[in-house]
Amino acid sequence: MTRRRRISDSKTAWTRVVLGMGLAGACTVVDKGDYTFTDNPEDSGGEGGTGGKGGAAGSSSGAAGKGGGASGDAGDGSGAVGGTGGTGGTGGSSGEAGGGSGGEGGLCDPNPCQHGGVCTSDGVKADCDCADGYEGLMCEDEIDECDPNPCAHGERCTDLVADFKCDCMPIDAGKRCELPRFQPIGPPSGQGAVVARAVSADGRVVVGHLTDGMGFAKPFIWTVEAATRGPMPLPIPISLRPDLNVYATAVSGDGTRWAGYYQGTSAMDFPRPLGGTLTMSAELATPSGGRGGNPFDIDATGGKVVGVFFDSTNTFSHAGQWTSPASPVTPLPNPLGMNLAAAAGAVTRDGAIVTGTAKDNAGGVLVVSWVDDPDVTAPPTRRFSMMGVTNADVHGLSSDGMLAVGTILDTANANFAFATENGNAINVAPMNGAVFAHSNAWDTSDDGNVTVGDVLLPMSGTTVAQACIWTRNQGITSYKGTVVDALRSTNVILPNGWQLTAAYGVSADGKTLVGSAVDPQGIPAGYVARLP
Repeated sequence: MTRRRRISDSKTAWTRVVLGMGLAGACTVVDKGDYTFTDNPEDSGGEGGTGGKGGAAGSSSGAAGKGGGASGDAGDGSGAVGGTGGTGGTGGSSGEAGGGSGGEGGLCDPNPCQHGGVCTSDGVKADCDCADGYEGLMCEDEIDECDPNPCAHGERCTDLVADFKCDCMPIDAGKRCELPRFQPIGPPSGQGAVVARAVSADGRVVVGHLTDGMGFAKPFIWTVEAATRGPMPLPIPISLRPDLNVYATAVSGDGTRWAGYYQGTSAMDFPRPLGGTLTMSAELATPSGGRGGNPFDIDATGGKVVGVFFDSTNTFSHAGQWTSPASPVTPLPNPLGMNLAAAAGAVTRDGAIVTGTAKDNAGGVLVVSWVDDPDVTAPPTRRFSMMGVTNADVHGLSSDGMLAVGTILDTANANFAFATENGNAINVAPMNGAVFAHSNAWDTSDDGNVTVGDVLLPMSGTTVAQACIWTRNQGITSYKGTVVDALRSTNVILPNGWQLTAAYGVSADGKTLVGSAVDPQGIPAGYVARLP
């Protein structure tokens, strides 16, 4: 009888909005079977008195024979059956020596397990440890992952080896079609604008800020599991005044920790760094007498937060990293020279590589990296391929640290998206007619193939920035900017009246985007968009 693995067919209630995107990301259904079968080698001995000395090794594996009343010596053969037991003596005389047991391996040679099953044997029995997707005595049966249908709304299911595929409706996403393609994150009752700033690696945890009833920015967390509750407040240290703006700008890859900053309403107020878990937070330490700092990114588990800090004697920023709220910030020296401005903008998931920008003695701006582990290869220092760059910020980093994306400023203080390739940092801003469009690159997927941001395209008939995707096929120079608001390349139709103004974060697989939007009533809202 074939054993079927049952997959939960429970349905999650979601607000379903019309979009036209393709398939959801893949997930593996794991099912292994452990099965045992045995052989029964001969194990008879004599019936007389004291057994004689054990015989020579049997020519094949199996249980030891018994000579007379005693067991024969174990053999070391490789076959399946041990030597035959000796004939028992009569009248108390010694019986013949019994045959010995052989070594292991005969039951697994050749391997009886099918479809890549792993065979193990103790010489008496053999076990088949089946590969994912197979079961049966010898792993001969493929498991039907579509029985029962795992698709959330009864969509057609295609059985694959150790996997399945649901043909989702255009409004659905997720492995089981259980998620909406477009999901607004609106403000709670009595509160205002919402901005989603960062998303966890799996796309299920979002952090950002919303405007409270007094008009101040306050941090929030939103999760797929608690989506019906909307954005929930993140904890703020009780030491902070209520008339401060507090922003959550980064979330750890596992979604358990966040980082951000707080700032007063005066233009002279410097940002002050803070961070925490989903239940508590604290200010991040800065140098004594310093003017504050700003964290920009956090690694997979929250063990390393990177950003900038400002001391009391210099007017430029210093790159730094925090490993805990109580520990002081660790300065990351500008590799181009001492006492020069630098900023750490992003960190790899494993925390091994920190990347940012730094100025050299001639005022040039370069993309640089810091590496703690001597066994980790540091990315090369990258120079900008365009002239007139006066400043730059790194906003996103691939998991191997080799691709950095961000924003550059030119002499006219215009902003353009950039990405690194080999020894250069390249302007990847979309074209606005005959010139580059003002744009920002805010984050990139783990493999660097999907970068998200925003772009201003006045020639398209709007003066409002639009969310943007860059996709890479073969190198950064082939990056293609796609306006997410239109989403023509992915055949997406947004709900009537909605406009996506920026994409600030992207999941590890490049499938889930978060950012800012404007709803049909003109109210700023956050959003989650899931791509095919």
